[in-house]
This record gives sequence, structure tokens and C-alpha cells, in this order.
Amino acid sequence: MKYLRSFMLFLSAAFIISSCQKELSFEEGTARGTLKKASGDCNPISFAGTYKADTLLTAANFVEIQVDITQTGTYVIKTDTLNGYSFSATGIIAVEGLNTIRLLASGRPVAASLDIFTVKFDTTSCKINNVVTGSGGGGGAVAKFTFVGSPTTCTGATQTTNFYATIPTNATNYVDVKVDVQSAGTYTIATPVVNGVKFNAMGSLAVGTNQNVRLVADGGTPTAAGTTFNYALSNTVSNCGFNLTVQAAPTPATYTFICATANVQGVYEANSAMTAANKITFDINVTTGGSYNITSTMNGVTFSNAGVIPATPAVQTITLNATGTAGAAIGIVNFTLTGGGGPNCSVPVTFTAAPTPAAFTYNCGSAAAVGTYQANTAMTATNKMVIDINVTAGGPYTITATMNGVTFSKTGTLP
Repeated sequence: MKYLRSFMLFLSAAFIISSCQKELSFEEGTARGTLKKASGDCNPISFAGTYKADTLLTAANFVEIQVDITQTGTYVIKTDTLNGYSFSATGIIAVEGLNTIRLLASGRPVAASLDIFTVKFDTTSCKINNVVTGSGGGGGAVAKFTFVGSPTTCTGATQTTNFYATIPTNATNYVDVKVDVQSAGTYTIATPVVNGVKFNAMGSLAVGTNQNVRLVADGGTPTAAGTTFNYALSNTVSNCGFNLTVQAAPTPATYTFICATANVQGVYEANSAMTAANKITFDINVTTGGSYNITSTMNGVTFSNAGVIPATPAVQTITLNATGTAGAAIGIVNFTLTGGGGPNCSVPVTFTAAPTPAAFTYNCGSAAAVGTYQANTAMTATNKMVIDINVTAGGPYTITATMNGVTFSKTGTLP
């Protein structure tokens, strides 16, 4: 039986004409490759568009990444959602080698901030930093301030003590500095990379003296221990520097897994890429504090995390984040967790078959544009395309096309 469905689609006229009387093909395999160079550094990443708090993002907002493809096929690439917005792209890559992929933004930034996204493809991931300016679409004035201690040492700079050689940093690793603010407004501060780590800060400042600004580590890994790793801060009117203390890599912690507490989160489908929702949490009994590094790989998926465990409390929770793209296996796959000097823990993860993509054809004569389209004008929520389709098999679908700087798209599930 055929079902007729009418959709509000982001679909360009050129795409409609070329697609008439054709049925979408979803027979491609899953694309594989890497976001990184042979050196381990991430390939170039670039942002486009203006990002302002409380302003809806449009097709002019996107990030372009470079992916080195080793196996052609379909792909789904997305970032995590931060500050009310995210980036994503789906499609088919038909050529091996370096490909540029555009991830379109969706959502509405909530507040002025420096947002550090994680983008994943296959088994690789990279950090991308984006700046959101002041509220109401106006961008806000830029604060005028001087660093306390300029032009030499940043007076009053303090750091957290959890910087360790060979241990990745996270949002709990930061340095606080002091500023004197002469004119209120927004600010952005970024340091150079020193010893594998850099710091970022963004927000708003009111007029006042000796105000605190928190510089958060970017997720990099300190390569060496020491006390003389100097970071320079500067703006148009002042500058200062601070030394970061990095402790020696701690000895490995000893602990035992409390296997009964293991909780598998997220959906696991064959041939599907993992997202930030895919993780395993579990409790451990800690005997002595120290470093940990837990990794388990099965069926194309890796659960892993590394860090430092304090000696107390005795029972602590560990989270392992999933990366990679699931293989074709369907059913229960046991991931073995090892480490801590205690017995191993086997965690069952159920992989299901990915739903069969929908099959349908376009009724091209029904296509109608909605909204006003003007040259050099950003699209809004009123810009849509309506088209009828004949459904021959239900399932998930994605339709997307870009022409003349405008992208029309729709993703969902058809009955």
C-alpha cells in the first residue's frame, strides 16, 4: 500500500527537478576515515556566520571540517549540544581521500560564551571552539580591562592542583586571574598552547577592580611535569603572564569494579556512529588513589576514559565514553573492563539492527516554496518547501540540498 505524505522540507527547486521520478537509494555502506593528520593534529576546521545570544541560527551558520576518507559510504557527523545549539551533517561520501564536509548549525545560543564542541568521526574526535557574543542579536559592547599585575606577572593568579603529566585535562582544570574593568561588556581570552595545554575564557564583565576571570583548560594533555610553563595573556592595553604547575604522573590507583552497578546508556545500532549519549557508568571501590586508564573495544566501539582518582571516598563513579562506529554484529556484545589490580568486569551491551531507511518517490508537481527569498538575506523559520511523497516502505529518512547559499533539509521517520 502506498501512503501519501506532505512535508515542509528544506529542498531547493533544482534538487526537486533532478529528483523527479527517482527513489532515494540507501544501499551505501558506512564511510570510514579520520579527522586527523598523520602527525595526530586535527585537520583544519573553520566556522562561518555570526553567533549571538538569543538569536536563531540559520543556514549561514556552519562549520567545515576536513575528513580523510579510507572507505566511502554514508555518514552522520554531529557535535555535542552546548549553550543551546549544535552542528551536524548527513550524506554520502563517494570519493576517498581528503573531503570537506559542512556541518550546519541548529538551535539558538543561550548566552555569550566560549563554546568548546567535540566533533567525532569513525574512531577520531577533535575539539572546535566557537564564540557567541552578547544578547539580543546586538553583540554587546566589548569590555575594556587591564590584567592585574600588568606588564609582568599576573598578580593573584591561582590554579587548580589537578594538572598531571600524561593525564588529559577537562573542565575541572582551570586558572583564575584578576582584572580591573574600566568599561563593561563582553570579553574573550585565549592563551597559546604550552606543554600541550591552552586556556580559554569568555563572558561579560561589569565595571570594577580585582575581578575574577576563570581560564578553563581546553582538554589537552600536559606532556611533562614542572613549574615553569609560562602562559602569556594580553589585550590591546595590558599584558601579564603566569606559570602553571604540572605534577608528575601519579602512580596507578588500586581499586575493584562493582560490576552490578554498571549502567549502559544510549542506543547501539549496527553500522551507526557513537554520540555523546553513548557511555557506561559504574562504581569502584578505591583502595589507593592514583591514575587510571580504562579502555575496552569490541564490534568497532571503544569505551574509554583516563584520569586521577582520589583516595577518598571509598566508593566512586567512573564514566567511560563511547567512540567509533558499530560493526555489523547484532545482539549482546560483552565489553571487558580491566585495571585497578582487581578482578575484571564484563558489561553486556546490546546492539540492534539499524532501522531500514524509508523508500519513497517525490510528487514533484506538488512542490511549493513558502516564505520570502531575497538576495544576500539570511533564511528564517518562515522559509520552507512543501512537497508530497509516495511512501512504499516506512523508516528513517534524511533529505538535504544546498543551492545559492541556502540549504533545505528534513530528517525524521516515515510510517
